[in-house]
Amino acid sequence: MDIIKKTKQHTKFTALLLFSIGILLSCNAFAISFGIPDVPPAPPVHFIKEEYGGGIVFYVYDNGQHGLIAATADQNGGVPIRWYGGTFTNTRARANGIGAGKENTVLIIANQGAVDGVAFAATVCNEFSVKDAHGVKYGDWYLPSKHELNLLFKQKAVVGGFKSISYWSSTETDSTESGDLNAWAQDFDVGLQFVLNKDAQLGVRAIRAF
Repeated sequence: MDIIKKTKQHTKFTALLLFSIGILLSCNAFAISFGIPDVPPAPPVHFIKEEYGGGIVFYVYDNGQHGLIAATADQNGGVPIRWYGGTFTNTRARANGIGAGKENTVLIIANQGAVDGVAFAATVCNEFSVKDAHGVKYGDWYLPSKHELNLLFKQKAVVGGFKSISYWSSTETDSTESGDLNAWAQDFDVGLQFVLNKDAQLGVRAIRAF
């Protein structure tokens, strides 16, 4: 009697096991048939000092998913350059903050007025491009806003290649501060930000966002 009982229990267990396996195989077949994707891997977390996107990461936010990248060397071959293209105009490039430099760069070039043919800060950034070790080309560089330039100054030792001179931002002063004549700059020796005439020749370092 005990043997018959145990045999029935074993038979039920075996049937249940086979049923469970069948369910699993059916679910797997359904997923394959209907192209249900696997769970995607977690996105990479970027960090300050990382070589990425054609330059060096100097600022991150959103848990390392977004940030700012600096070119590895000054633009214009390291030779100081003017902010304007030869004419004092009010370009209205007054945005400030993360990503604001990109909008400013477009406005500066579009509203520069008559130019004398000599390259200026916004153009050398806009026209800059670089390939990384994998052959990917990055061409969306811009002149940093006043705020972005200060973030770059704070990580100048990490990025490297800076001189003890002042650098241009893309942020023009507003009309009450002679916006047609002046723009914001920053001393990369002590970190002081100040207003200066656009015809002054200062350092330029392009950045891009990711």
